[in-house]
Amino acid sequence: MRRACLAVLLSLVAPAPYAAERVLDFHGELRVEHDGALWVTEILTVQSDGGRVRGSVERDLALPLEHLSVTRNGRPVPFERQSIAGGVRIRLRDPSAVLQPGQHEYRIAYRTAHQVGFFEQHDELAWTVKGSAATLAFERLSAEVRLPEAVPAGELKVRALTGDEGRDYQAFVSAGSAAVRVTRALAPREAFTITVAFPKGVVTQPHPGARLAAWADRHRGPAVLLALLLVLFGDMALLGWRLRRGSGPRFALA
Repeated sequence: MRRACLAVLLSLVAPAPYAAERVLDFHGELRVEHDGALWVTEILTVQSDGGRVRGSVERDLALPLEHLSVTRNGRPVPFERQSIAGGVRIRLRDPSAVLQPGQHEYRIAYRTAHQVGFFEQHDELAWTVKGSAATLAFERLSAEVRLPEAVPAGELKVRALTGDEGRDYQAFVSAGSAAVRVTRALAPREAFTITVAFPKGVVTQPHPGARLAAWADRHRGPAVLLALLLVLFGDMALLGWRLRRGSGPRFALA
């Protein structure tokens, strides 16, 4: 089963965990396009105690990104992108800046392609809103998925998972959209994932070549290794065929 996967690392750099320092609210807005790409806006409100939490936010995303932007309290934040195994890490450039006491709102916006899974009877978007690598507690979490068409609410199916096997959530479905809200605070390293299933035809299924290219772009290391192995085996097969046909180099003695 193909799932759009978002591996999350959210860490506010501090010498030790403090109860006052936490994520008060995390909301993910996901807008699905007809071609299966997503426009994602993640809005998180952080509580700082003004001295221990530094102004450094890291976000590990296991998928290719476009049109990335980050703001804090409505102002653009300088950041850098680092390539990591299976994705990209977003890091603020000034980890020495101490946040003032109080609440701070971050917005991370980006576009990512090829995120819809296609099945025989339906299609679906599976998304990890909060991954198990997050190091702070989250008091409130929610997410909303908007489809490119006003699909009747009765044709949408929503599932979610909190922690390892939890079902601590509420789902709200309307024409063309689905919203999910977690009904309890999540401790550090507790994940929150959602799945929204919808009728076939809402999103255009890409041809196999495009899906293969998307997989290769997302897994460049394994893709390069696989390509090298295919070339090697192809050369070996061609050499064996030539030897069997007797078309290899010949030597004659005069």
